[in-house]
Amino acid sequence: MTDPIMCTVSGIQHFSPCPGYGLRTMIFLCGCPLRCPWCCNPESRVNSPMLACNAEKCIGPQICRHCMDACQRLAVYINRNHIGIARDICNACGECARRCPSGALFMSGRKMSLPEIMDNILKDRDFIINGGGVTLSGGEPMMHPLEIGALLRLTHAEGLHNAVETCGFFDLDAPETIAALRETDLLFFDVKHGDSQMHRAVTGVDNSRILSNLRRIHAEFPHLEVISRTLVVPGFNDSVAAMRDIARIVKRNGSSFHVLEAYSPICQDKYIQLGLPFETSARVPSAEEMQAFMDVFQEEGVTVEIH
Repeated sequence: MTDPIMCTVSGIQHFSPCPGYGLRTMIFLCGCPLRCPWCCNPESRVNSPMLACNAEKCIGPQICRHCMDACQRLAVYINRNHIGIARDICNACGECARRCPSGALFMSGRKMSLPEIMDNILKDRDFIINGGGVTLSGGEPMMHPLEIGALLRLTHAEGLHNAVETCGFFDLDAPETIAALRETDLLFFDVKHGDSQMHRAVTGVDNSRILSNLRRIHAEFPHLEVISRTLVVPGFNDSVAAMRDIARIVKRNGSSFHVLEAYSPICQDKYIQLGLPFETSARVPSAEEMQAFMDVFQEEGVTVEIH
């Protein structure tokens, strides 16, 4: 008997209106090769469960010390009458979370088999079968082409439309990747910046593979619907020059339709709970700025929508 295919899932969102068409069931997979400081799902950065701490739910060490008693590495300590986590020595074993009665400590992410994931999806089948579907997000789903290819085949077997969100940084020549893309109905493809050095400085990788993949996917998978998109992030790409560069790049690489999304700092609490630094501006692009960027794309001959 072969071992079941397992995925590390940070969350499942039911009846989501986006991204994709209609109501969607969203599966958030763990693991990403980029380290974008504005990431709205920092709990999905690594391909393993992460320990999160919501100090506001802690009932206090005077009443409860279960988590401290459970931690053999002594990584749980008292911080201003609430518990804190010494991240440098914590190994995310999850024992403290299992012993926490209030839910202040919890594991973000868990291993799930494909049948478990499909059971969650099929609960929504009556709502997503006509006009909706399943969207795989992350993290970066394409880090796990074998797993998502198998999952996408299962969604098709149930007659469900599927979509995949990707940062574009993956090995397009891997047979598992090719097989996964052939099972994909809709691919959301991020183009974050046109300048390779800026891209590397901020995200940790340059954009050469990403742009090559965008061009090749348009050429090699003509039946795959691809929607390129850009998150407008203050201090990173929120200039007319940067937007014009992106517009020209996506058009040159095969995209005639593009989506612009405005950055929002609503995920800041996640960073606090995971003990991660939040290093992105709290400023949100204005409606006037977004309209100006939309005009740039239209000037370059690219149809654009603001989401």
